Amino acid sequence: MVLTSVAGYPLEIQVTPEFRVNNVTIVTTENIHFKNGIYHGFIRYPNPLVPWIGKSLLQVLLETNDRRNGDLSNFLALLEASPASDLKDLLQEQGNRKATTIFVPTNEALSRLLDPALLADPTFPLNHVVTGNFARRCWRTIPTGTKLSDTELRLESQAGKILDLKINRLDSVIINGEVTIIQEDVFSEDGIVHVIDRPLL
Repeated sequence: MVLTSVAGYPLEIQVTPEFRVNNVTIVTTENIHFKNGIYHGFIRYPNPLVPWIGKSLLQVLLETNDRRNGDLSNFLALLEASPASDLKDLLQEQGNRKATTIFVPTNEALSRLLDPALLADPTFPLNHVVTGNFARRCWRTIPTGTKLSDTELRLESQAGKILDLKINRLDSVIINGEVTIIQEDVFSEDGIVHVIDRPLL
């Protein structure tokens, strides 16, 4: 059978000849019942059910760019060229271990800027970076204050701008009423990547 984890990832269960999950996890302790659930123990660590373990935000950004055929390359170049120290830490290969959510506009999104001079502004990339992990599939666990409701979040970017996120009737996430997340919840060990269809200004 295939189950879906709370984080939204598929768990493929095999029970013959051994109890395995995603073809790598051999379960050693099965069917421990308690009041509101069942526990299974396994022998692999780090957890192979979490595919982003050990991957820095930079690695995941580069992998996502490759999978999208270079569609994020212009924003990655802006991040690398930025003098902001927070972004330098963000792009360390070993991971900055400081939870970060980054909204990455595609090359096409950046080409729509009416004023291309904005790209030279060192604070421009910071509009797209938020401290903390804000995955769409985990909104229910986000503390009240940041979470206005089960369908609305209010975040502050590292540039000090307010980002209002809302799930619309089509189940898409819209930011500030005009920017749509077109690829959500790309996890790394120290952050989340969302791909967006317009830059955040």
